[in-house]
Amino acid sequence: MSLQRILERLEREKVERIKQIEEEYEKKFQELAKVEREKFNSWKEEQLKKMEQTIADEEYAILSKERLFFKNELTKIENEVLEQVKQKLIDAVLNLPNDAYTHIWEKLVERENLSEARITLAKGESKLDIEKLSRKYNLSVAEQKIEAKGGFVAEKERFVIDLTLDTLVNETVENNLSQIAKILRGEA
Repeated sequence: MSLQRILERLEREKVERIKQIEEEYEKKFQELAKVEREKFNSWKEEQLKKMEQTIADEEYAILSKERLFFKNELTKIENEVLEQVKQKLIDAVLNLPNDAYTHIWEKLVERENLSEARITLAKGESKLDIEKLSRKYNLSVAEQKIEAKGGFVAEKERFVIDLTLDTLVNETVENNLSQIAKILRGEA
């Protein structure tokens, strides 16, 4: 064999060997790239899920905050309306004719069995016929007055009964709060 052929053969073997090595490395590179792409895609999906969960959590927090704000505002409005209703009830009772106004407290004295009680009038009380009430039920009237818009507080034996207009209206509203709430919310 000639040296030329040996060199040619070695050159061909070298080229083939280089081609084999390149193919092997290309194959290994493709496998490695596939594994890395799968790892990256898995990581990307995990990050997307985390981001979606974070966004969902943020949306929920924002919506909850807005709902709470709305409910608080609604409660404020309902409370303002209740106070207006109470004031209108008080005004309506205060605007009754004197005899009708006194009749309300007569019925309360009878219902509560307050004959011979001691009463303390409200500072704002000006419509009640105290003379008539005192004579009819043998009531004694205290000199001091209490803070209220009308009516009185009665004391009999060990019991004290608040029959002020403010308290009576508050109790009436409280006792009917569920029906009032339904009306305010348009449910009735």
